[in-house]
Amino acid sequence: MYNPYQAQLNNDTRSQSPGYPSQGVNITNQYEQQQQQQQQQQQQHGQQQTGYPQQHQGSSVTSGKMNGNPNGAPFNTFFSDPATQMGLQFSQTAFNASQQYMQQNLGQLVTNNDIKYYFKVSNSYVLKKLFLVLFPYRNKSWIRQLKGSGDATINGQPAADVYATPIEDVNAPDLYIPVMSFLSYILLWALKAGVSGDFHPEMLGYATTRTLAFYLMDFVLLRISFYVLGINSRSSKMWDLVSYTGYKFVPILVFSLLNGLIKGSIILRYFVLGLLVFSHGFFLMRSLKYVVLPGGGYVNFTTEQIRELMDRVSNVRNMSVIAHVDHGKSTLTDSLVQRAGIISAGKAGEARFMDTRKDEQERGITIKSTAISLFSEMGEDDVKEIKQKTDGTKFLINLIDSPGHVDFSSEVTAALRVTDGAMVVVDTIEGVCVQTETVLRQALGERIKPVLVINKVDRAMLELQITKEDLYQTFSRTIESVNVVIATYHDKVLGDCQVYPDKGTVAFGSGLHGWAFTVRQFATRYSKKFGVDREKMMQRLWGDSFFNPKTKKWTNKDKDADGKPLERAFNMFVLDPIFRLINAIMNFKKDEINTLVEKLEINLKAEERELEGKALMKVVMRKFLPAADAMLEMIVIHLPSPVTAQAYRADQLYEGPSDDEHCIAIKNCDPKAELMLYVSKMVPTSDKGRFYAFGRVFAGTVKSGMKVRIQGPNYQVGKKDDLFVKAIQRTVLMMGRGVEQIDDCPAGNIIGLVGIDQFLLKSGTLTTSETAHNMKVMKFSVSPVVQVAVEVKNGNDLPKLVEGLKRLSKSDPCVLTYMSPSGEHIVAATGELHLEICLNDLQQDHAGVPLKISPPVVAYRETVESESRIVALSKSPNKHNRIYLKATPMEEEVNLAIENGIIDPRADVKVRARLMADEYGWDVSEARKIWCFGPDGTGANVVVDETKAVQYLNEIKDHVNSGFQWAVKEGPLLGEQLRGIRFNIMDVTLHADAIHRGAGQIMPTMRRVTFASMLLAEPRIQEPIFLVEIQCPESAIGGIYSVLNRKRGQVISEEQRPATGGQAFPTMIFDHWDTMGGDPTDASTKPGSIVLEARKKRGMKENVPGYEEFYDKL
Repeated sequence: MYNPYQAQLNNDTRSQSPGYPSQGVNITNQYEQQQQQQQQQQQQHGQQQTGYPQQHQGSSVTSGKMNGNPNGAPFNTFFSDPATQMGLQFSQTAFNASQQYMQQNLGQLVTNNDIKYYFKVSNSYVLKKLFLVLFPYRNKSWIRQLKGSGDATINGQPAADVYATPIEDVNAPDLYIPVMSFLSYILLWALKAGVSGDFHPEMLGYATTRTLAFYLMDFVLLRISFYVLGINSRSSKMWDLVSYTGYKFVPILVFSLLNGLIKGSIILRYFVLGLLVFSHGFFLMRSLKYVVLPGGGYVNFTTEQIRELMDRVSNVRNMSVIAHVDHGKSTLTDSLVQRAGIISAGKAGEARFMDTRKDEQERGITIKSTAISLFSEMGEDDVKEIKQKTDGTKFLINLIDSPGHVDFSSEVTAALRVTDGAMVVVDTIEGVCVQTETVLRQALGERIKPVLVINKVDRAMLELQITKEDLYQTFSRTIESVNVVIATYHDKVLGDCQVYPDKGTVAFGSGLHGWAFTVRQFATRYSKKFGVDREKMMQRLWGDSFFNPKTKKWTNKDKDADGKPLERAFNMFVLDPIFRLINAIMNFKKDEINTLVEKLEINLKAEERELEGKALMKVVMRKFLPAADAMLEMIVIHLPSPVTAQAYRADQLYEGPSDDEHCIAIKNCDPKAELMLYVSKMVPTSDKGRFYAFGRVFAGTVKSGMKVRIQGPNYQVGKKDDLFVKAIQRTVLMMGRGVEQIDDCPAGNIIGLVGIDQFLLKSGTLTTSETAHNMKVMKFSVSPVVQVAVEVKNGNDLPKLVEGLKRLSKSDPCVLTYMSPSGEHIVAATGELHLEICLNDLQQDHAGVPLKISPPVVAYRETVESESRIVALSKSPNKHNRIYLKATPMEEEVNLAIENGIIDPRADVKVRARLMADEYGWDVSEARKIWCFGPDGTGANVVVDETKAVQYLNEIKDHVNSGFQWAVKEGPLLGEQLRGIRFNIMDVTLHADAIHRGAGQIMPTMRRVTFASMLLAEPRIQEPIFLVEIQCPESAIGGIYSVLNRKRGQVISEEQRPATGGQAFPTMIFDHWDTMGGDPTDASTKPGSIVLEARKKRGMKENVPGYEEFYDKL
């Protein structure tokens, strides 16, 4: 790029054009030669050439200099020179012509709004901006502010799509300073040229043109760079870049002025030049950083501010947004993101900023949970309401938007593990649905406190035309339903966590339109107006509280003394102004709108007042009751900080004893303790095949470059299995659609880690201590029960498929990938939608190759119905060892307790035995003799030692357990997992020589005897049963019943509901495993046909083997 600074350095002896310095000298020499030729022509022809100055009498031109002054004519004679007069006349004519042309054609190039925007400056702005350009190091925030409401237009776009004007924001680009700097520089050059006697209008035009040419070259290079880098942010539009390119004339002008003062010292001049170049470069890089980075130009806070708030852990709120599918989580989240300045007000509710994937935007549902950190400043009055410890008025909200579809419940589990509070969203019309209850149960199971938002209130008012009292009753029923769920799954440690409008833990609003309110907000408004206590006002604004306008008194009766009905206080003081406002707007009552807007102190701009209908309603309601205010109030005041929450969550989070140093550090949320960090999920990066490890620091501080112990789910203290010691490359802040790098992250905060993804499968514990136990593994409310076989179309792509399956397994908390005995690659998911998403990700992102996919099949489980009729016996291959085993069915209550983690396989043996004895009726001595659970050490099958005085038994215990795990993972009927079976080891005969009772002898023996005992105990298969809620028009009910009958469904209840657009909309959640009636070994029964089909598909022998194949006779 052209460097005008250098031109100034070389300008020692004479003035020159602002192009390359040598060119300035050439211009002057050409001009002098031209003057000499003209004078010679004048002498020869005796006439004066038009357009060139005739010198005054008594003077002659020699080498372009005027006699009488060795340095040229005095500059004060310049304006009286006839050539100058002619130049000025020509300039005036040219200016008038150009002005006329611009007036006719400017609208095509630049709109009036653009001119207003880029030239809307003040003296204060100009001074601040000049200081910023010359001394950029002192500026703390480079973030540009957004324009207000988003409903006005600038340059034909909504104001939501542009930034605040220069007069409002010093970081905004303007054209006033670049234009004035350019003109000042040209005038300064002309002044210096005149003083040295070298000035001529033709030179001025040539120099100006040349400077503009190099300026345009800089601009074009910047545009090309943006195009090549694929940068297409809204702030990289043409006039922004014209402005940023033009700011270079400020330091050029400064250097031009300073250059004359420091002529003597070349070192000092180079130093000043270097300083100005560096300052201008710094200014451009910092300014353009928030132009070119995705989302970088939107935020009202910096990474440094967020990092500072991380240390004030009492002012941190980690929270999830949870709900049934399509109840409005992402639209409500938009309002919080907009308050932080990341998106504009006009976009909130429609942008779905937290839906980062293309398929999420296309389908309109959230698929992956997404985290973002938001900065918020609260008022002093709000902070005083907080009952836990706080530190100032600034708060950090770590928010995770989670999916609502039941198929993606594992994403909700991963989000809940790293948060302390939850904002539950419920649709006003639909009320509490299946998934609402599921996610609430999950949240309460993790000891997470809820607050409630009743969303889509606008639909009830505009579509259903509901009355105020009916709307109140709807709200009341929804809150009651939520509280019933909370009471059902309530944990005593949490205290009272039911939600109450009169305590400020319920908000009502419309996420799509960006407005919401709490009873506390209206109570605050009225308490100030009437001078009454806010707490009392809150109590009166909900429930059976009525106000008598005649007597000006409150009562709990709905009629006055004359028997006339009184209006409920909530309806009168809260809903009435909202109803009146919306009614006036939607019925186009201009006068009433203006009156209400004035009474409610809603400030509307001139262009906003011109809006009508829904567009006006959105603007007015958003200004009257901003959704972010209501939600932030609930989040900050009522949800716990990490300091508060970890004190009661630690026991449930940590596997080790509650009195060890690590558990105490978690309880205290101690940033100086040994690191304890739980990774709950892996988030794909832009670098294909790599992942951010997403988790939360529960104790200690994690730093970039720190060496940590990466403990997988199967790690046990003192052993080296499932353990890696590696360094964390980088720590990053998860910001929705991007990340921001930070150096470290203290306890209580959510973080992303780079460089450890290859050492973790899905989740795990990171620590710096060798004695730390794992954080407890997450228990998912859904199981991967729908599966398909995948294979490549081209055999050469097989390695890509294998690698893609590994990446898929890592990217999703609940997907299961494995190879079947027949060599097929199996992908198992929680439902058909989950499976579809996983297969799409596998083909397009992870493997990147075309695949052949089999029809989906359902996973089954193998079990038994009675005790083995005889004790099964199997001999080892060398015939020197015998194992005697008996299978019995376990109670379903015990199976569920194991699967839900109530009976914990990793817990202390004595504690677990006492629990099983007290709660589930087991014999304590037998419960203490459980050798292992399976499959994978956690399943609902157990091995119990019932032997008496067997020699060498402990030496083969590990081999027996390994053989058992092998057997229960792939049963004898159709190769599925076993479930709900207790295997009692009745006796063992072992060879005296250890070499004859190794793993190779014991493991296959244990597998065979497990199968034999099971086949002797009336084997059965279990199928997964889903709880299904179907919304449909009445005309579709017949078809739905026939489908349910074909799937062996059972109707629990039927409710009359409004039609939903002619389509049945089912919501399914896995409920339980149900044992199918009929002998699976008989092909004529339904279970038998399923077994036969599955065995064929897997390449197994068609007939189910009899127990004789595994049973050995003495």
